[in-house]
Amino acid sequence: MSSLLDFSTLDFDAPEATPTPGSSEDWRAEAGDAALVVINQSETEQTVELSLDGLVAHDLALEATFGGEPITVGAEPFTVTIPALSGEIWAGTALAPFSVPEAPANLSAEGAPGAVSLAWDAAPEASGYVIYRSPVEIGGFERITEQPVSAAAYVDESVTDGYRYYYAVAAVGADGLPGALSDPVGVTPSAAIAGTFYVRDGARLDTAEPLSLTLEVGTLAEISAAILIEGVTEAEGAGEGVRAQAALAPVGADLASAAWQPMTYTGEFEGADVYSAQFQPSAPGDYQAAARFSTDAGETWHVVALPDGAILPVSVTPGEDAEAPDAPAAVRVPRATTAGVAVEWDASPSEDVAFYRVYRTVRGQEQALLAEVRAGGENRFTDTDATFRKRHTYAVTAVDAAYNESAQAAAEEVVIERPIVSVTFNVTVPDNTDSGEGDVYIAGSFGGNYPNWDPAGLVMTQEDPTRWTIALELDEGATIEYKYARGTWDAVEKGTECEEIANRRLQVSLEPGASELIVEDTVAKWRDLDNCD
Repeated sequence: MSSLLDFSTLDFDAPEATPTPGSSEDWRAEAGDAALVVINQSETEQTVELSLDGLVAHDLALEATFGGEPITVGAEPFTVTIPALSGEIWAGTALAPFSVPEAPANLSAEGAPGAVSLAWDAAPEASGYVIYRSPVEIGGFERITEQPVSAAAYVDESVTDGYRYYYAVAAVGADGLPGALSDPVGVTPSAAIAGTFYVRDGARLDTAEPLSLTLEVGTLAEISAAILIEGVTEAEGAGEGVRAQAALAPVGADLASAAWQPMTYTGEFEGADVYSAQFQPSAPGDYQAAARFSTDAGETWHVVALPDGAILPVSVTPGEDAEAPDAPAAVRVPRATTAGVAVEWDASPSEDVAFYRVYRTVRGQEQALLAEVRAGGENRFTDTDATFRKRHTYAVTAVDAAYNESAQAAAEEVVIERPIVSVTFNVTVPDNTDSGEGDVYIAGSFGGNYPNWDPAGLVMTQEDPTRWTIALELDEGATIEYKYARGTWDAVEKGTECEEIANRRLQVSLEPGASELIVEDTVAKWRDLDNCD
């Protein structure tokens, strides 16, 4: 079908015509007059295949207006030929309202490896059913059955294991029109896990051999585990729809509430896919390392265990260095706003500092660790989650490679404010600007007491024939949208090809050390002066 050949179905009289839910179809004619319009905008004759199944009732006769062949609507597609730079209109009248059944009830879905089985209550007036599918629960439904199915059940074998799908069903009436969609139902088809096991040093791990580590920055506990899915993991690459996670938790801790992190596919072993993860222990002690797999998008998890049911033991012992470094010499908060609190500190005089820890205390709350900043770089951290008008205290410690931590060095308490930023907008305009009427204005959503999208509200100052400027006081952290105009939307800025342009956007934020924000813009054309209508 040529991109220059368009068609649509029209319903002239029926007020109850409605869009088909969840499909790419334009309209369903449910009663009254109906028409089909096909326009060929190309310079050659075009033939196109069309289908009105589900859009217009079956057996409805559509007569051509300009001498074409008549069309009788049915389930099968048909072709029409349209001369160059021409078109045709087919119209017909239904003498009685079309029959549209109610939505099927009690839709259910059951996932299996590579398939989803659907079932629903049969609708008495239905001549068949059409199935719709979407990756989300609300909206996005597309028809997956080319022809209606006769039974009140369907098996979808075009799914991928490990991904969640949502289904809805519509009953088809005697006239061939589908009714409303049923309530959607979600399901995740999943592959059966044939086996899992741990891997260490390129071999299957069958006994609970402890992994012994010395506590030191850069010494990592690595966990590797394999999953076997028949017909899936034998191939190179990660199996489709498999999720893998790992956790390192103190012995006796509940693994269900552990901080699980994603594992990365690292290769193949004995027909299984191997996944790995690394952890940096931050304190000496006895730990348990575990891996788990899911093939149903995380709805259920299979925890990998050794043959005796045990979880991998990890023993972390302290290093020989037991002396903590000196604390940072000083901590400062030069700026405390809702857009970010800048925390700076002087380096610890100790030479063995590996990183710094930044803490925050909101008055009346417990202290929280915000970040770990590697030593040797900028001794600076920005807290972007501070609370407006609350009192905050920030402290910093120095930590060496053996995780010995210094005493805290704290800054003075600060109150988080929402500051005002001076923003200067400079705009370069076309040479023909002075030939038109009106000054240059800036219009947008600036907040405060400024006019809201008024093309004649904020006049700019002319510096020379092609340059205008204005300074506004805006809330830091705000996101604004704006455009340039000359007193009316009939004289608004346009793109280089006279096209409409999107609103300009600005995040009001200052660079470190800056006291103002300067914006440089250029207007390509004006709607009125450049005949852009």
